[in-house]
Amino acid sequence: MDYHADHQAVYQAEESQFAENVQRLREDRGWSQGELARRMVADGWEGFHQTTISRIEKGQRPVRLAEARGLARVLGSQIGIMTAPPPESAILESLASEIGMMRLARKRIYAGFATLEEQRVRLQSLIDKVEEIPQEQWERLGIWDAIAQMVVQASHMQKWTPATLVQEMMEHRHGQYPET
Repeated sequence: MDYHADHQAVYQAEESQFAENVQRLREDRGWSQGELARRMVADGWEGFHQTTISRIEKGQRPVRLAEARGLARVLGSQIGIMTAPPPESAILESLASEIGMMRLARKRIYAGFATLEEQRVRLQSLIDKVEEIPQEQWERLGIWDAIAQMVVQASHMQKWTPATLVQEMMEHRHGQYPET
């Protein structure tokens, strides 16, 4: 085989794989061909119809590069991933998805750390307010034992920092975390 024939075979394989992956990703999302066409139109691709998607998936209609980018974007993928053979493409899609989920988890953890600091400040303010009231007054109300227990618990929570929580998590890696 010559150089041109080798490259032509690679291009045809990529086009076929792209079409298979369009269908796989569409079906993975539970979309009909009509739904994918509607989403393409909403993304600015006038003239995309259910029959267009059908012909692309059957390999009866070539896909221009810009259209391939649009299909990849609407399907939440990338052209490079969509031109890989379906088994490998599915693995790459899953890997890309997990990377995104890890980034989201990290973002939520950072937001949680900020919330933790805000809560510590509010908790300390409430501890201070409780301590401004004499114990005798709490006792007259009949709630000193409950207040004392909550202040002890809140004082322990005041020691929570991102570092101490990470350390605690590492010590309890098997899913059993303290309740306090």
